[in-house]
Amino acid sequence: NYRDAITGEGELLIEAQVEITSLNRFYIQASLYSATNVPVGVTQFSQDLTLGKHWIPLTFSGLMIQDSQESGPYVLKKISVAKVTMPMQRAPLFEPGYQTDSYALDEFSSAPFNSNSL
Repeated sequence: NYRDAITGEGELLIEAQVEITSLNRFYIQASLYSATNVPVGVTQFSQDLTLGKHWIPLTFSGLMIQDSQESGPYVLKKISVAKVTMPMQRAPLFEPGYQTDSYALDEFSSAPFNSNSL
């Protein structure tokens, strides 16, 4: 499951629901594209997760989206998931093809990305 919204800071938040079956630290990297297949940017998430279902926040900078000059909808294309262990355990690249709602460029912040909003 996925859901999307614009945060109060003017960033695009896509949340992905995952089910965790073993306690571990996970690293997730995701790529965002326009509906016309233009690359918009990448975000990452890393956290220790407990057993059960979780909503994983994938936050894309408003400034990065504005720099792309591409209005929404946007497509979540490539997701890389890894367990942070020695050695790193990577899952196969996942391509959900999730499409967001339509958003205008002026809905996003032109301020630099705020990592505190993650």
